[in-house]
Amino acid sequence: MNHCVSLVFLVLTFIFCIIGYSGAKGDLAWSRGAAKFSYEQQVGGSTTRKFEYDVDVNYGLMKEKGTNKYTLTYLTGPQAGQTSSDNFDVNTDYNSDDCTADYCDDCERAGDTVVSFITFAIIAVIICAIFTFMRKNEVNSGENSGCKKLITFGSAVAGGIFLLVAWSTWIGGCQEKIVDYIKNEDSLNDAW
Repeated sequence: MNHCVSLVFLVLTFIFCIIGYSGAKGDLAWSRGAAKFSYEQQVGGSTTRKFEYDVDVNYGLMKEKGTNKYTLTYLTGPQAGQTSSDNFDVNTDYNSDDCTADYCDDCERAGDTVVSFITFAIIAVIICAIFTFMRKNEVNSGENSGCKKLITFGSAVAGGIFLLVAWSTWIGGCQEKIVDYIKNEDSLNDAW
């Protein structure tokens, strides 16, 4: 029975590793930035414009993806009451020239590292599942090798350590840089 429970948890771990991979292109966020903010600007002596922004960006392991919407409304002046708006998609690889934010290089390195460690974790989970299944079959036959127990234990611990390193690399290598950038960006500063 213990081996069956172990196999179920290994399958769940494998599924979560695959979910982690799906965050590579920003479709599923490892980090997310969302804000709504506005400010008014005086132009000339009699015209006041109001800018409203709605920013929603998913930060994946290799790229950022999301939408930025803004609305410009003239509050006073000759164009008072006129409104225009625009949407633009964010779909930028961290290693491209289009990514000019402070966090791009750090997130590129962190993303590459995370993908590597998730790969190592998947290999460890597969090894652990194979040896757990072998041990399950040997328990029924009366044999149980100590070497197989050691390999099962070692690969389970290695998989856990690989996933912990992947997560902490993202948090320390990219997440903090994104938060610092957003908090220090003048136009976003008031939104946070």
